Amino acid sequence: YSRGDYGDVPGSVWGCEDEVLYEKILDGLEAAGDAPSYNVILNASNHSPYDVDVDEKGFDREQVRAALPAEAQGDEHLLTELGHYWYADRELAKFVRAAKAKYPDSLFVIVGDHGDRYNIDKTPTTYERYGIPFVITGQGVHKGTLLADSAGSQIDIVPTILELIAPQGFEYMSLGT
Repeated sequence: YSRGDYGDVPGSVWGCEDEVLYEKILDGLEAAGDAPSYNVILNASNHSPYDVDVDEKGFDREQVRAALPAEAQGDEHLLTELGHYWYADRELAKFVRAAKAKYPDSLFVIVGDHGDRYNIDKTPTTYERYGIPFVITGQGVHKGTLLADSAGSQIDIVPTILELIAPQGFEYMSLGT
């Protein structure tokens, strides 16, 4: 499904605004009943053209401006971009909380598709430049499930999930670890 499937909803060329996307996903899951499902969701609000009215949605531009280095405080485009990251994070958190409440046995795997969008630091470390988030949450997942110094790539996601959900000693083949 994509923005075109949802009628006249706010969004950009990438898709609908995240709050609409997540509402439609929850509606679709409810309509499907108790059937188990595997869902891949790609949000779009944290991508250009950065045209969500984040200030109207509650983004505290002045608080964020004050926290930036002095040389970046006047960069309105940066503040708007950071507002979109704030919005994407807020809506994702709301969706996960709502979905967990409705489907408590779900496993959520949250991963970025790439790094290196924008760095305030003009000489970031390799990790700061290319690292992407990887968050796993769900019933039985707790701090310490993954080692604090764990690192990997997208190729490691499926074997990580298998290690979490498969019976002890389950054998499988994988390119990742």
